[in-house]
Amino acid sequence: MSMPSPIWIEQDQALAACCQRWLTLPILALDTEFERTHTYYPRPGLIQVYDGEGIYLLDPLALTDMTPFNEVLERADIVKVLHSGSEDIELFIFRLGASPQGIFDTQVAAAYAGLDTGMGYQRLLEQLLNVSPAKEETRSDWLQRPLTEAQCHYAAEDVYWLYQVYQILQQQLADKQRLHWVLEDGASLVSQIADSFAPDHYYSRIKQAWQLNPRELAILRDLASWREREARQRDVARNQVMSDIVLWQVARTKPRSTAALSQVEGMRPHWLKKATPYVLAIIEAALELPPEALPARLPKPLSRAAQGRLRQLRTVINRVASEQQVPAELLARKKDLEWLIRHPQALADLAAWPGGLHGWRQVMLAPAITSLEFN
Repeated sequence: MSMPSPIWIEQDQALAACCQRWLTLPILALDTEFERTHTYYPRPGLIQVYDGEGIYLLDPLALTDMTPFNEVLERADIVKVLHSGSEDIELFIFRLGASPQGIFDTQVAAAYAGLDTGMGYQRLLEQLLNVSPAKEETRSDWLQRPLTEAQCHYAAEDVYWLYQVYQILQQQLADKQRLHWVLEDGASLVSQIADSFAPDHYYSRIKQAWQLNPRELAILRDLASWREREARQRDVARNQVMSDIVLWQVARTKPRSTAALSQVEGMRPHWLKKATPYVLAIIEAALELPPEALPARLPKPLSRAAQGRLRQLRTVINRVASEQQVPAELLARKKDLEWLIRHPQALADLAAWPGGLHGWRQVMLAPAITSLEFN
């Protein structure tokens, strides 16, 4: 079957009609083209859909009601096939307001099927389908209108081949009884992306935040939360409001005047003019918080002894991964293993394990980890 000519969708009524059809189908291949150089969220330039019969190019710059498409995205019984889809999911969540379900990521699926981990889309197509689509339009301006014929062809090809890749990987994973792994991971990825953007949680991701005491952490937490909301409202990158290092320096030094704030390393004049009233108010409020309202100190980097226990745990993970023919880096994330090292009493308590080690991972790892005795 040759690739069908793509259908351009720029009217809400046409999109709604397509979505009524898609709600009856089991599988859709999806891709997005976007720009995010200077924005907080990716700016969608195109959304591609292949449903096994037709290829549709949705124009998010012209469409005004994406509600029908969101309904499709949120239906768990419809498999949405993406490749390395974290940024696509981010776009669906934060630009469209959808919480996508039924995600099947072909990059993850390829690893579980026995191919390389982190496999790029071009190489995956070459290996599974023996095709090599053109790459020239990868860095195109997807916000221009009209799109060129080459752009439209490139965008259509992406989802056309993706659908066929899914059919191959789906069968391979079904034979290995690993199909549910990919769908579990897809659901977990959606939750992780949504949680990672919680404004009040971002401070814990800032490097060296662990060096701050609870009072300083309160300042950092509230500054980071303010910056997140400001960046989202203005739809600009975080650094255009204030950089991580400046937030950390302000929290550490606690300046209480414009002059003192201007001396903070990395503070730029245009930031100072715009941010001073907010930053000084946040500092004053945090300094007035009662002790019980302060955040707990963040954990220090692992000690040498703890790093030794982590290596021992990794050895166990690697052994299980080898036995089960699963990439070790996909079997357990570093932050989850470090959590277990910091909470050794939880090793034998499966309910206490971090969420990233639940599901099929827990079934696979529990026999080896719960019986582990550190040297």
